[in-house]
Amino acid sequence: MKGAEETLRRLRRQRPRDRALGWHHTAFGAMLLGPWILGGFDPFGLLTERRLVNLKRFLSEAVPYPLQGEAFDLGILGG
Repeated sequence: MKGAEETLRRLRRQRPRDRALGWHHTAFGAMLLGPWILGGFDPFGLLTERRLVNLKRFLSEAVPYPLQGEAFDLGILGG
């Protein structure tokens, strides 16, 4: 087993590396984090009472009409 693991490590070190992929990851991370940092993102504002009420309302409305107010039954899914 040790021989196979060493061979895998050696092959991994020898594989060609694409520098563009590293730049791509950096740019993607900047595009994701930049607006949060520069836009004054407040992670503590996510769990305000108003947002939790809106989330609860949204999730209750996301249930398909035939399943609203009913116990789950696989027969409803069939038509």
